[in-house]
Formats: sequence, C-alpha cells, structure tokens
Amino acid sequence: MSFAILLASINVSAQKERQVFPVDEGKKNASFESFREKLIEAVKKRDAKYVVGILDPAILNSFGGDGGIEEFKEMWKIDSPASELWDELLIVLTNGGSFFKEEKNNLFCAPYSFKQFPKDLDAFEYQLIFDNNVN
Repeated sequence: MSFAILLASINVSAQKERQVFPVDEGKKNASFESFREKLIEAVKKRDAKYVVGILDPAILNSFGGDGGIEEFKEMWKIDSPASELWDELLIVLTNGGSFFKEEKNNLFCAPYSFKQFPKDLDAFEYQLIFDNNVN
C-alpha cells in the first residue's frame, strides 16, 4: 500500500485536503493473516462455496435489510458471472484494517478507512479517494 488517501468534501471542493494513511494491523496476528490470505485466494477464484461457508448466519448486508446468508447471496448475485462481490471484496480485503473490541469480541474492521476516518468529519459529507498519486 504505497498510496495515500485524500479526504475531500463532497459539497465544498475548495476545502483543504487531508490525508489518511493506510494501516494494516491484520499482519500482526498470524492466525488472522492466514485466514485473510485464504479468503483473498477464494475471492480471486470466485469461490462462492468458500465465501458463503464462512459467513456469520446473522450477517448484516445493508442499513435497512433483515440480514442473513440468503439476503447476502441475493444482494450480491453471488452465482452470477457479473456479480460485483468479487471486485468489491478484493478491494476491502487488500486495503488493510484494524482490530478493535466490541463488548467481549475482538473484531477486525476492513478496509482501514472506516476506523481511520477523521472523527471530526461527517462520513456522509466527506469521501476518501483511493488511488496512486492523487492530487
């Protein structure tokens, strides 16, 4: 990850840019890193059986849905050759992340931009731009 992320306002293009640098804490945990590498390989192969097999039965797929594996398969059209899941998931899995605790659970948030987003900015009014040599 040799690129920087620029933060730009959707509404006011003249605002000053801010940078959010990549973070990948996943490499610090050998067990997690092994799991992630297997998942990345499955995604590259478009292995729907593997991906569906590791999903939490209570997966939440959007802000308004009921969740669950069937909704996930329907939403992502996982059996379609044109499914956008594979490209989107590969971006998420290969752009770092960070560990955090929620109640008694140790969780990993990917991509890193969700946990690294500046707390003083509204995520619905500002965007992160991912690319090399962004000006």
